[in-house]
Amino acid sequence: MRVKESKLLKFIEWGFKVAKALPLYFSKYANKIYTNHQHIVLVVLKQKLRTTWRDLIEFLKVSFIPKEIGLIEIPHFTTLIKFSKKLSPVLVNKLLTYSTSLSKPKLLKLGVDATGLELDQASKHYAKILDKETMKKDVIQVTACGLMDTMFISSARVERYNVVRNNNFLPVLEESSQLGKVEFVAADKGYDSNKNHEYIVRELKVKCCIKVRDKMLGGAGRSTIRKRVLKTFDEKAYHQRSKIETIFSMVKRKYGSSIRGKSRETQVQEGFHKLLTHNLDRLCEIISKII
Repeated sequence: MRVKESKLLKFIEWGFKVAKALPLYFSKYANKIYTNHQHIVLVVLKQKLRTTWRDLIEFLKVSFIPKEIGLIEIPHFTTLIKFSKKLSPVLVNKLLTYSTSLSKPKLLKLGVDATGLELDQASKHYAKILDKETMKKDVIQVTACGLMDTMFISSARVERYNVVRNNNFLPVLEESSQLGKVEFVAADKGYDSNKNHEYIVRELKVKCCIKVRDKMLGGAGRSTIRKRVLKTFDEKAYHQRSKIETIFSMVKRKYGSSIRGKSRETQVQEGFHKLLTHNLDRLCEIISKII
């Protein structure tokens, strides 16, 4: 098989196209040995290969990738770590939205849900020696809005919490709705609130497919917005929501369900990197089908 037919090479090419949403350099005083676009490709490549920073550099030394992405010299692994810290969640979220826009969505069928990523912890053997239980104090929670037809993640929030929260529904939905015309928004009972219903029905003016909780059915008559949602509720569209769970399953299966970072900052960044890698893989798959 020729190098140009490599799936990994196609992944790198789309990585460069998506990276164009950011400038080549963050500062005019940068040494300009490496570009931001090259760094972004290497960051998502780490997730794609499910490796560490050190092993990624070793892989680059024996592969064709440095030549393909125009590296003059292979960077030290600490250079990539420093860059990933500069790549803030706001910037990565911008890349998520931009990568979704490259698929040219026509009518947005949006689904919102949250999932958790595991934190690395002590082994059971180590915990047994110390007579301790391996308990996770915190969890990396990913709240994402996805396109139900193409399985892209259009917007996300990654936070480290000690309890599950549903406070990122509106931010991810608002950012995703800017990609085009929305057909409907689907979510489970955890997002059943007047505030969420009102934004979808009165601000976006689209079909709201958020399941109303059973305990709220008795009082639905007193709530005008819930009464309106129940009247126009589309059961078929609501079940499209399960596809956002499929997206989470794809991310965890391909790039791992655990976070290796030790600090809160690096853990959040790694979560975003997994989501961006998923979008690049979707671009490779969808465009190849179109061709």
